[in-house]
Amino acid sequence: MLRKISTILFLLLFVANMSYSQQEVLKKKSPLLNENTITNVQSLGARGTDSPVTAANYVAVDTMGNAFGPGSAAINPLAYDPLSNVMAVVHRAATTYGLGTGELWWNYSTDMGATWARSLTSVQNGLTSQILARYPSMALHNPDQSTALADMWGCFSWPELSTSF
Repeated sequence: MLRKISTILFLLLFVANMSYSQQEVLKKKSPLLNENTITNVQSLGARGTDSPVTAANYVAVDTMGNAFGPGSAAINPLAYDPLSNVMAVVHRAATTYGLGTGELWWNYSTDMGATWARSLTSVQNGLTSQILARYPSMALHNPDQSTALADMWGCFSWPELSTSF
């Protein structure tokens, strides 16, 4: 009997302590942002209309094969270099211009994503024996801190499907 009462008291204290702790954690969270609380916002300018680019606007970058999003949070298909103001995205090709959906291409923008241009060659460009890439990641390398796109390097990583299994 004493054991049951002790267990019940322990559980009551544990639940009370956890709900108090949860309230303390909630107090430390950052406040929710809305349009009225955001300050120091830079407009990206107009894109064919008089309205600025907002989160509700979007730009179709390319005809990407199976572009539903990355496979995990560790995959980053987007890259940005603040010195040259270049944004880039790597993606699987559509069969209209690629050798297959496993071929990787990248697009770049020099106007903060308002317009995009496709690279002249694929990422693999005949360097791999197969074109079975999935979930690519990308980074931009600007060793000379140049503002010219031609001085930059694209760094790519991806897993490939295996045909031997």
